[in-house]
Amino acid sequence: MSGAPKSGKKPSRAARGSRRGLTRDIIARLALNLVDSRGIEALTMRSLARACEVEAMSLYAHFSDKDALLGAVAAAATDCIELPDEAASPRTRLVLLSRAFRNAAHAHPNAFPLVVLHPLKLDSALRPVECALRAFIEAGLSPRSAVTAQRTLLGFVRGYSLWELGGFNTGRRPQPGARPQKEVTQTLTALDDTAFRSVRLCTKELLEYDPDAEFDSCVSTLLDAARVPASSRRRPKVRKVPDRAP
Repeated sequence: MSGAPKSGKKPSRAARGSRRGLTRDIIARLALNLVDSRGIEALTMRSLARACEVEAMSLYAHFSDKDALLGAVAAAATDCIELPDEAASPRTRLVLLSRAFRNAAHAHPNAFPLVVLHPLKLDSALRPVECALRAFIEAGLSPRSAVTAQRTLLGFVRGYSLWELGGFNTGRRPQPGARPQKEVTQTLTALDDTAFRSVRLCTKELLEYDPDAEFDSCVSTLLDAARVPASSRRRPKVRKVPDRAP
């Protein structure tokens, strides 16, 4: 029989991983899956290596340390945000972008805090920013006003989503550890009438509402304040993009 003899040895995990063609992006996605299923505390170089079928040390060829890996997980979660079709009106795109951002938070509740609190790849971080800025500028806002408006809108979306994931309302997808609605109701109704007069007055409204409708209403209020028209598309003021430095 011709050909080199087989050694009979099984390939190492590092070799198997190499043949799988693991890249930084693929590893980040596997890390995101691990965080989704088991929580951020379960993400270690060793547990990720098992998921990738490689030796833990081989991951350091792609990530210098755990902090770099967490940034990649945050970027992977951000890349899941589905950007709206640019054929839609600026206001519609801003509404859809806000919903998509929130949907990504609920789809990846264990990883989303990293999106808000951890530095991530600039191109991933800027995808939703570019989408929002473009829509605001096409709606007629100046570059300065567009920057302020996108910071206000996306800042609200991030904060609102974290608030929901923390279990502070009746949310669409209650998270483990969130306080039961009955307990929240009992706490609010037991508050002191003097110190929390307004909260007691609005207890029913605070507890009974549609979280999706409430979110859309808040986004609409912000867009109204920014004077983004309901449907018309304005021609943006053209300002030349600065040339890159040589």
